[in-house]
Amino acid sequence: MRWISSVVQDTDPLTAAHRLADALLGGLAGEEAHLVLLFSAGRGPGPLAEIVEVLRARLPTARMVGCTGGGVLASGREVEGQTALAALAGHLPDVAVLPFKVGPELLQAASRDPGAWTRQLDVIPEQQPIFILLPDPFTCDATRLLSTLDAAFPQAPKIGGMASGSREPGQHRLILDGALHAGGAVGLCLYGDVALDPIVAQGARPVGPLLQVSAATQNRLQELDSEPASQVLERVWQGLSAEDRARFQKAPLVGLVEGESSSGRLRRGDYLVRNIVGVDRKTEEISVGGPVTADQLLRFHVRDAATSSEDLHDLLARWSMAGRNAAAALIFTCLGRGEAFFGVQDHDSRVVAEVTGGVPSAGFFCNGELGPVHGHTQLHGYTCSLGLLRPRAWS
Repeated sequence: MRWISSVVQDTDPLTAAHRLADALLGGLAGEEAHLVLLFSAGRGPGPLAEIVEVLRARLPTARMVGCTGGGVLASGREVEGQTALAALAGHLPDVAVLPFKVGPELLQAASRDPGAWTRQLDVIPEQQPIFILLPDPFTCDATRLLSTLDAAFPQAPKIGGMASGSREPGQHRLILDGALHAGGAVGLCLYGDVALDPIVAQGARPVGPLLQVSAATQNRLQELDSEPASQVLERVWQGLSAEDRARFQKAPLVGLVEGESSSGRLRRGDYLVRNIVGVDRKTEEISVGGPVTADQLLRFHVRDAATSSEDLHDLLARWSMAGRNAAAALIFTCLGRGEAFFGVQDHDSRVVAEVTGGVPSAGFFCNGELGPVHGHTQLHGYTCSLGLLRPRAWS
């Protein structure tokens, strides 16, 4: 297994494509390319089609999967608000590389029968596949995509990001080999001598006490610790510092816990973080951006740059201390992160490079990030979702 990554900025698409191909081929040092993951920022469908054509000609043995993004990153460098290409290429002689397209028919079939996935991909759970997913936010039900794949492959790690770069439907592009698609999702299934360690840095810090959901309906919190939910929220608010009040007012969040008791020691990564989307003063309910069930544990959360940075550092430190190593990294980070949020360039990609020893990496700034929390693959916001790739034989 050998990986190489590169990021290229050039106003001319053909020049950019050839420069990127030169970098990837040079890094592979004569070894055959089996996979190229390509991310493009600031280019329309016409120039992107030209770029894909060049890369397919220069790396004819490689399968290709990718998408457009509001920014791209590779090799510890992030490019936002500018035209750029980023790619991660792999020489994977002992790995099956299976790109695939997802449309509404497949999702409908998989919703009725998870076996539709195994038939479509000709892969079974015993082959221990890993999945990389790139949905279009306007035309793909990402939650349904993730839930059906989890049902078919419950132990398989899945990471990815929602295509970005435009606010108009039909403007994103998904790359699958030589074709560009304007909707649905594209994905990549790998199995063989490859493993993936997923890390989801949600970038939020708990505030206030640990609470139990006493009553809830769908995404509406009705009671917390047997009291009206909005009253509990008001009491927690009053106990926050002025700084945390400002953070909570800007981005009110809850963190939900599954399968834990109040006596357990909870860390930030044990929570599934969701936005508070409304408070009804009449019913005293709180609406959150996802389903809630009675008896779940909950803490309110705040998000800021310092917390987000600390969270990413902490999760990667735990991964490293567990004796893990990576041969390459995929980085799917939110459009709301980056230099404007952290106040420094290259934050997320630099942290990953520092912990992994600078392994080849690539990714893009997403409209939503995909990764596991609580044993289920979730759609997140304001997160950094990582896929750390390695040979299966590595610890």
